[in-house]
Amino acid sequence: MSSVKYTYVDGCNNEYTLGVDPRTGEAEFDYRPITRMESSSGDYSGGNPAHGRLAKPLVDQFAQRFEQLLAATANHTTERTMGSAIFRLKKSGVTTASFLLPFRDAQLEQWNALVDSLKVAEGVHQSPGEDEEEMGMD
Repeated sequence: MSSVKYTYVDGCNNEYTLGVDPRTGEAEFDYRPITRMESSSGDYSGGNPAHGRLAKPLVDQFAQRFEQLLAATANHTTERTMGSAIFRLKKSGVTTASFLLPFRDAQLEQWNALVDSLKVAEGVHQSPGEDEEEMGMD
């Protein structure tokens, strides 16, 4: 069981979680994309779900970038508007940090590039998305 859990919900409501194993520094990674059925437009899909184990160097890079975003409070917003993103950090089951970044924030764009790379990192596997299964595209 992890004692540190990072959660990121992007501006489209796709959810990324990393549960860090304190013994190894590795993390269980989960990506739960929004489906067309869940999308407010009925057209958007976040793609395929992904799950796997991330190596310590990648987890360290993620954690360092998360901490930088957390410290840059001037960029935080107080309202969850369309396209804004939610960041949450839990330690031993207790939320220790939570903040929002607004849509089109330059730091958010860089962050999204990092988290998108996790979906195809070594040790991570994608499974068919619900949208593909519904449409017979698996």
